[in-house]
Amino acid sequence: MLYLFIILFIIMILVFAKFLKPTVKPLKELPIPNNLGLVQPIAHSLVHQVENSFTESDKRQLRNRVLKEHPKWKDHEFDWLFMELKRYFFLCSLFKTVPMYSSKVDALWHEMILFTQKYADFCQQLFGQYLHHTPNIGGNQSAHNERAFFDFLYLSYFQPSENSVKIWGSFMRKPLHPQIIADFKALSEKELLMTYFRTHSKWKNIQLELIQSIKENIKLATDFHENQDKSLQSKSVFPHQSILFISIYFSMYDYDNFEEAVSSYLPEEIAKNSFISSSCSGFACASDASSPSNDSSCSSGDSGGSCGGGCGSS
Repeated sequence: MLYLFIILFIIMILVFAKFLKPTVKPLKELPIPNNLGLVQPIAHSLVHQVENSFTESDKRQLRNRVLKEHPKWKDHEFDWLFMELKRYFFLCSLFKTVPMYSSKVDALWHEMILFTQKYADFCQQLFGQYLHHTPNIGGNQSAHNERAFFDFLYLSYFQPSENSVKIWGSFMRKPLHPQIIADFKALSEKELLMTYFRTHSKWKNIQLELIQSIKENIKLATDFHENQDKSLQSKSVFPHQSILFISIYFSMYDYDNFEEAVSSYLPEEIAKNSFISSSCSGFACASDASSPSNDSSCSSGDSGGSCGGGCGSS
């Protein structure tokens, strides 16, 4: 009788687990945005190079391998994942290491690497060196710091869509780490390039433009706060470009209440609550100064495994 009770109990747990397991909604069959959905005109040349790094033959080979490994994926899902992979490589060409927060995009990256010579040539052309796919492990707080910085970089360059949220997970859930803001406020352009960016990059003008933009937004947020301007509270939605200011402002002045503070300012496509678990991660090392959490921003990891170039790679 006891054994029967145990068996029934296990069956009940399995049934409940099946029903309670969150379902991941499939990607919608939406048009693929032109120019990767770029919102910064200065980076058009880099988008052009990323796009031209893949021939139709390359894409066809990758599609065939991926859909063979994942037969339930639809053609339009592959197209969206491929576009997001190119967005990821765009960011990797600018920054030392970039978090990877999509297991499905990561699956495409894995398949690319299997074409060893082609992948090596691709990396040399776009990054100036081989882009490694290396496991790293980090704590929960450092993972939050990475995710916040990834969101900031991603939204600096790309217009997200409903599919983007389903692929990468919800954006703007965590504040920027105080050390990142301190660095961009105090360090020189040369120091920031050495700390956060791919130093051998051909895209220095794009990197410098972002550095200047972040510095300006930090100053604007500081002036805004010192003047005790309450106009933020009277608006519910801001244009996409203002999201970066919102991220900086509330990271500086409402750190512990960040998610709730920014929620009313997020466009609908960003505010979607879908989340895809992380499979990989990596982060550009920040300076070693202490922070309120006593946590170094040069760390990697998230729920599950993680992978990326690793801190300090250049």
